[in-house]
Formats: sequence, structure tokens, C-alpha cells
Amino acid sequence: MRILVTGASGFIGSALVRHLGADGVRYREPAGLDADVVIHCGHDFTPGAQGRNIELARALLGARRVLYFSSCSAVAQARSEYGRTKYVIERMFLEAGHTVIRPGLVIGPGGLFMRTARAIRRARFVPLVSAGRLLVPVVALPDLLAAVAAIVEAPKRAEWNLFLPELVAQRDYVHAIAPRARIVPVPVGLAFGLLRMARAAGIGLAVGEENLLGILDSQGLPWISDLPGLAAHPRTLATMVSEALGDHA
Repeated sequence: MRILVTGASGFIGSALVRHLGADGVRYREPAGLDADVVIHCGHDFTPGAQGRNIELARALLGARRVLYFSSCSAVAQARSEYGRTKYVIERMFLEAGHTVIRPGLVIGPGGLFMRTARAIRRARFVPLVSAGRLLVPVVALPDLLAAVAAIVEAPKRAEWNLFLPELVAQRDYVHAIAPRARIVPVPVGLAFGLLRMARAAGIGLAVGEENLLGILDSQGLPWISDLPGLAAHPRTLATMVSEALGDHA
């Protein structure tokens, strides 16, 4: 079976290429449609790139089988450009008979997790909306890879949600990374204001307005995890964070 991964230079895409022994292409490179399975991980995060992302996804609709890496931010009422784009592309692939995978925040030695972990460990105080009570879905990178390998071999199914069955409160996420971190509650409006100011000043932060919008928009949604049936003994939050950080943070 020939498997092709788009976005193969990214954190998740490169891990999939190694784990599955797949071929990989960078996001803007043309993806051949002769593969048995195309795993579409690529995404252009440039602001205003929604049209480009949709067109590149549309070019894959004729593939034999596509596993589209979406997001738990992909909801009909999404306020972030990222969430809206992912939702539109989800609908395209589902209507064409392909498969959508929604991973939680992937805990591993790279990506958004590592950026936030480094920032949390450097900070004396960690500001969080709702005192850190907002819930986030998480999945360990090794468990995600095992689940995707199982999906590739499984009978075709439309949607898979890959994260721990119990969502994680942000404050527990922070304390798994830095047990002594002091959390400072911040009102939503102030949080957005500070993020906008940082962006305007050219200050690079581990998270931005799009990340916060995605978390807020996904609260209370009735997600049901498919991970336990695909990955044997999924890692706990403490275990996945410990394995991911090692000496990297």
C-alpha cells in the first residue's frame, strides 16, 4: 500500500511519514493522486490563506482515499479563520466520501505543545481565561500515530475523533508542564486585548487570538472520543507530558 502524506515537513506530518513508512510532500508541492491513501496534514497558517487551503484540498478530492487531518476547532460557528477553513474543508471531503480525523492538541516533542511548554516553564505567572477551567482535548503523539495506522487498515469510516475521552482543564495542562506555575485569571476581553497588542508590537507569543478563539468555540460540544478503540492504553496527561518534554523544554 502506498501512503502519501502532505505537509510532510511539519511536526505531525513528518512523524506520520516516519511511523507509516510513507512518502511525503511539502504543503505547496503537488500531491500525486496515484497513492492508495493520501493523509492530508498540510495547512497554510498565513492570515488570509483560506482560499488557498481550500483549493489545495479540492485538488485531492479525486484521490482513491483521503484521510483529512482536521481540528476540534472545525465547528460550524467557528470565529477563527483556522476553524472556519478546517470546517469548510471537512465538509468537502465528507461529501466526497473521504475521511476526517480530528486530533486533540498533540502532546509531543514539537508543534504547539512544545512552544507553549517552553513559554509556561519560563513564565513566573501564567494568565488563563476563566481561571484555567476551559477544557481542551489532548492526545499523545505516539497514541495518535498508532491510531492513524489502525485507521489506514480499518474499513472506511467518515469521522474519527482522536483524543483522551476526558477533556483536560487548561490549569491541569499548565500544572502538568510546570507544577509550581502560578495561574492568574484574566477576563476574556482583556486576554484578546493583550494578544492584539502583542501582535501589533511584533511580539511573538506561543499562542495567539486564533488559538483562544478555537478553544472558546469548542467548549461544550458533544465530542465522543474514538481513541480507546484504536490505541491500546492511551497515555495519561502526566505520562504524555513527561515523555514529550524530556530535556527539551
